[in-house]
Order: sequence, then structure tokens, then C-alpha cells
Amino acid sequence: MFNSTLLDVFIGLAFFYLLLSLVLASINEMISGFFKLRNGMLEKAIAGMLGNDELIDLFYDHPLLRGISRKRETSPLVRLVEFMAGSRLMQRIGIAWLFRKFRLPAFASRIVQGRPSYISSRNFAVVMTDLLGGEYAQVKKRFGGENDIDRKQLKKLRDDLGYFTELIDAGGRDDATSKLAAWYDDQMERVSGWYKRFNQKLLVLVAMVVTVFLNADTLMMANLLWNDSVLREAVVLEAQATVERANTAAEEKPVAETATITRDEVDETPCTGCREPTAVDVAVKSRSMRPFPVGWVSPSNGLYEELRSMPYTFAGWIYKGLGLLITTILVSLGAPFWFDMLSKLVNFRTTGIKPKGQQPSAGVAP
Repeated sequence: MFNSTLLDVFIGLAFFYLLLSLVLASINEMISGFFKLRNGMLEKAIAGMLGNDELIDLFYDHPLLRGISRKRETSPLVRLVEFMAGSRLMQRIGIAWLFRKFRLPAFASRIVQGRPSYISSRNFAVVMTDLLGGEYAQVKKRFGGENDIDRKQLKKLRDDLGYFTELIDAGGRDDATSKLAAWYDDQMERVSGWYKRFNQKLLVLVAMVVTVFLNADTLMMANLLWNDSVLREAVVLEAQATVERANTAAEEKPVAETATITRDEVDETPCTGCREPTAVDVAVKSRSMRPFPVGWVSPSNGLYEELRSMPYTFAGWIYKGLGLLITTILVSLGAPFWFDMLSKLVNFRTTGIKPKGQQPSAGVAP
């Protein structure tokens, strides 16, 4: 068995980043779910495809989508935000500008309306075909008599999407539906890239806040692991147990049976802000930041307390800021990356460096 203080420190840091990355992922999902960021990104993309933000309400009011969206309603939250964004008093003191700058009225409406975070290409194509297929009276009949439809906006949409409109008017409704579905799939690939980039920026911001709040200083943690053999051994044991549990969970995870439900059938009620638990989640379910000494404390004579307290010199603040910055950058790599790294380090510590086999001498029969 290969053992080294430096290797144990690396294992401890990798385990520390893994636990912190999982905390950040949970917080990120909570923020995304509360503010319905996926829903908003999809709504913005569809509004761009329609070419008119005022038609987005009509799009979601189609009978096919009405069942997976809550009915629009005026809530106290929406009324309050709209008042703050339009009040003369708030405009004079500059708060109304901030509300409009960060689009808080749209955020409040999105939270209340509960529009879906996913729409299948089939449903999108059917709704668009109904929207483009006919004059004002026909469209109003398809969408329901209670929906208000602006004739000028409808005509502009038919003109802007003239390629699909001509196909529908010429009797090629099925062909137009398939082409609209393909167009939607292409746009959703771009939207997926937008959301990933936005989510990564949000993760870095959350990592910065959580790192400072927990005093998750990489330089401090490395110093503690290097100088405290008891802490280092406890962290290594925790890391080894986590890797073993993850491997066991991955081996025992049953293979799901092949279902007959199609993708479009399950996408009608998507699970917003959730994901299937992985082996890493199972392994660290009962773990916490223990035994890592994190947090801010008042200065005293102990090693832990001195390192975890507020710096009182300029050089101390430089080191503290550098350590927090390193942690912020590294935990943004994500839990899967750090679990793979931790597994490799633990396996290397367990097996050590395999000696090279001796080659037989020339002229000697094996």
C-alpha cells in the first residue's frame, strides 16, 4: 500500500471539493427551480421564433399547452412588482429603473404562471400549424373564443413565416408540421447551449458566495491537512469510504426495464429542477462537511482557530483572498470531475506504483 503525506493532502482536498461541489449543485438547482430559469429561457426562445413578444401569451393559450401551464392570474406579488416598476416615486429614487433593468416584473409573472420548462417538437409544430393555418376567424376558433388575437400581429406572423404559411395554404399541412418540428429542434440545440453557459456563470457566482460564507479557503485547508495528522487520516478514511460506497451503489443499481412509453408522453409533465440520483449522490448522502473545519471563528490560541479567523494584516487578506479564489474556480468544475479525481487518487494510494516486470535476459529461455 502506497502512503504519502502529500498524496493524503491531495485526497483530502479532492474530497473537500467534491462535497462543496455537491452543495453548490443543490443550491444552483434550487435557484433555477424557484426562478424557473429553464422556463424563462424556453419562453424567450419561442418569443424570438415568433418574432413578437406579444404573441407568446397566445401561443401558450393553445388547448394543447393549456393543460401543462397554470392559468394566468394576477397575484399580489405581480401587482407589487409592477407597481414598483411603474410608480413615479420609485422612478424618482431610481428603484423603478432597477426593476426594469433586471426584468423583475417578468420574473414575478414567470413564477406565478408556471409555464412548462419543456415543450416537445411535436406539440410546438401542431400549435404553430394551427396559428399559421388560416385567417383570423379560423385561428380564433382553434385557439378558443376567449383568446384575444390581434389581426395585425397575426398577419405579420404569417408574412414573417411565409414559407410555412404557403405550405399550409397549399394543402401541405403535414409537411409544414414536420418542417416546423425540425426548425424547433435546431433552435432548441442553441437554447441548450445558452442555458449551459448561463448556468455555468450562475454556478461561479454561487460558488463565490458559498465559499466566502463557509470560509472554504484552499490554502487554509491544505495547511490544516498537512500539519494535522489526525485530521488528515480522518479525511482520507472518509474519502475511501465514499469511493467504496459509490462503486458498490453503481454495481448494485438495477438496470431499468425497457418501457413502452414514448418520449412525447412523458415530456408532457417534465420534472423541473430535478435529476436522477447518481452513484456519487448515493455515496455522499450521509456525508457532510465534517470532518473539515470550515466557517469563521474568533481568534484564539489553537491552530484551527487562528487559520479560520479573520486576517488582521494586509498579507493575510491577500492569502485569504487567493485561497478563496482558488476554491471558487476549482469547485466550479463540478462534482463528477472531482469524484473521478478522488477515485483515481484513492486507488493510487491503495495499490501504489506497480513494479515493472523483469524482462528475461537475452539468450536465456523463459
